[in-house]
Amino acid sequence: TFSCRFEQRLGINGDGGKWICDVYRLKKLKSCLIYSLGSNGEFSFENETKRFLPNCDIHTFDVKVFNCTNICTFHQVKIGDGINETKTLRMLMSDFNHTQRSLDILKIDVEGSEYEFFDELF
Repeated sequence: TFSCRFEQRLGINGDGGKWICDVYRLKKLKSCLIYSLGSNGEFSFENETKRFLPNCDIHTFDVKVFNCTNICTFHQVKIGDGINETKTLRMLMSDFNHTQRSLDILKIDVEGSEYEFFDELF
C-alpha cells in the first residue's frame, strides 16, 4: 500500500484515470517526462495531465496503433521483459534518447504484461 498527502486523480473515473502524487511539484519544473504504458485508445489521463502539466513531454505506448495528436507522442510497442519483441523501460528510454532525463511519472496499465516488465524495472 502506498499513499501520499497530496494525491490527485487525473483522467476519467474507472480504468482511464490514475492517481498521481504531488502533481503540484511537477508544475514548478520547466519540463518533465511522462511515460504512459498502455492506453487502449483512451487518453483521458494524458489529456488531463497535459492540462495540469503543459510543460511535460508525454509519451504513450501501446501494442495497438492509436492517435493522441497534440497531447502526447504515441509509440506502438509491446511492453515486457525485452524478450519476444517486447521492450523494457531501459530499452524505451534508450530508443528515444531519454537516458539522461529523469522519468517523472510512469503510468503502467498493460493488462497483465506489467508483471514481466516489473522484473526488469526493479
